[in-house]
Order: sequence, then C-alpha cells, then structure tokens
Amino acid sequence: MGTLSPVSAQPPKKPYKGRLRSVPEALAALVETMPGHGGVLDTLRLKWVALCGPTLARFTDPVSIDGQALIVMAYGPYWYNALEEQRQQVAARVRRVAPEIRWIRVRQGNPRVVRVTPPPTVEPDPRNADIEDDGLRGALDALCAAVARRRDEEEG
Repeated sequence: MGTLSPVSAQPPKKPYKGRLRSVPEALAALVETMPGHGGVLDTLRLKWVALCGPTLARFTDPVSIDGQALIVMAYGPYWYNALEEQRQQVAARVRRVAPEIRWIRVRQGNPRVVRVTPPPTVEPDPRNADIEDDGLRGALDALCAAVARRRDEEEG
C-alpha cells in the first residue's frame, strides 16, 4: 500500500490576508500540490464553478479533452444555449487555468435534476482530524483515499 506524504501541521507565519476560498477552489489548490494528480481535466472539473459560475456549473460538466478542445456536456437545451452564449468568456477563463485548451465544444445531454451519487465510505484520515467543517473534512478524507487507491493501482 502506498504511503502519503505527511501534511505540514505548521501554522502560517503571517495571518492570512488573501480572500477566502470556496471548498472546490481549496480542493483544486490542494490537488495541484499533490504529485501525480489527475491532470488538466480533473483540475478543470474542480475549478468549474469558478470558471463558469455556480448556476451554469450545476447544469454543465467538462467531460473530456479532444486535442485542444474542452468538451462540455450541457444538461438540457436551456443550459446548452446558456453555455453557448457565454462560451467565449468561459473559454478565456479556462485558458488561464489550462493554456493548452484553445476552445470549448458544447454537447447536449439528457436533462437531469440532481446528481445522485452517494458519498463514498472512507476511513477518516488522521491528518484531517483537526478540520472542524464536516463537509470539508469528508471531502479531504475522500480525496486522500482516492489518491491512495490510485497509487496502489499504479504500483501493482
């Protein structure tokens, strides 16, 4: 079983003076610091809310990369049209995160109301025990477990 490098428990030397981050932004920043993270598509998925806004992100998903194009699934004709109208602005934001992406192709999928995916059952990671927010702690536990599984798969 692969081992994860320990997370520094040192408090910051200066008080934090930047802006507070949303959970997806914080997780994206965390994933980027991990060796062998999921790549451009996973980074874009984690930052999708910041790239296109919370409402549009709820009904669209980046699903793949084809050459220099990001393929985005829009769930229903209304959201397809909404993303098409903002495609150039979203593409400009995407290029700031992933310069290799030159444009966005929008596909229309079946409408959906809510993503129904039960959260994975994972063992709590002791490095996250001091995080008070249950949602953030659970997300980080799941992320650590996924990284460990991926490393185990790569090793053998």
